[in-house]
Amino acid sequence: MNLLESVANEVRKRAPAAIVELEDKIQEAINVILEENQGQEEPKPVVVSIPISVKWNIDEGSVEITTSVSVKHRVKDSIKLQDPNQPELVDRDGNPLPQSVAKPLRQIRGAILESKVNHIRGEGGAE
Repeated sequence: MNLLESVANEVRKRAPAAIVELEDKIQEAINVILEENQGQEEPKPVVVSIPISVKWNIDEGSVEITTSVSVKHRVKDSIKLQDPNQPELVDRDGNPLPQSVAKPLRQIRGAILESKVNHIRGEGGAE
């Protein structure tokens, strides 16, 4: 058996005992999530992280196995930021145009800017 296999065997033997040692803390973490879920319209998934870390000091010939437990609390929200280079398109009353209208207008504006055209003449000849 090589040295790496010895490390793996030690971790395999000792990691379960480290997890069992945290049993009270793991149950406490689960209870926190279950309490938070009570009365919630959309309960959070019950997820508890139990990472196992192995630190192998080759010079000393030692292996340190660390186990911890944590509950992740996550809040997620997303918004669409306005592009400061894209002015908001509004109607005569100052109300924002719906995306179905504003998006094609932005595309036209972008094409005009790309082609470096400074003005467009209408059919009546007005600028």
